[in-house]
Amino acid sequence: MYEVGENVVHPRYGSGTVTEIRKFTVEGEEKRYVCIELVGDGGTAMIPISYLDDAGIREANTDLELVETIMSKQPNQLQDDYRKRQSDIERKLKDGNFRKMVQCLRDLAYRERVNKLSQGDMRLKDRLLTKIVHELSLNPRHKIASLKEKVQRIMILAIDTHTADHQKAAESA
Repeated sequence: MYEVGENVVHPRYGSGTVTEIRKFTVEGEEKRYVCIELVGDGGTAMIPISYLDDAGIREANTDLELVETIMSKQPNQLQDDYRKRQSDIERKLKDGNFRKMVQCLRDLAYRERVNKLSQGDMRLKDRLLTKIVHELSLNPRHKIASLKEKVQRIMILAIDTHTADHQKAAESA
């Protein structure tokens, strides 16, 4: 069970802070809900406590260094078929796993650099960036306004390195 003040992520609704535990009586039965104030004008999500285990709620990741670590790892080749590629990324977005979202962002950014992205890919890239920034912004040390720029800068530096490594490998082959 989550406590008031904890930063959490709901895979569907996004990142936020637990603000209260509410009790309601529905048809004579008392039910308790965890209220999560969502980042970025997302409102409040109320999740029944009895549903918490199935909801996929997890602690928020607010560590920018983890983003750097994941971005520095070799990008994965994405599917050439845009339908399969986008379906795979959508599935990972809905799953809400922070590491997988950062990996997808890295992989799309790399593909954008060495190939090109479709309009759908670009929208997915923007959604990934937004979800990652919202989650990171739950750390009070981070300001959401500058956080997007920081993540983009980390991504660009990593992609520059990956691209240079790829070119060196191609030249030596």
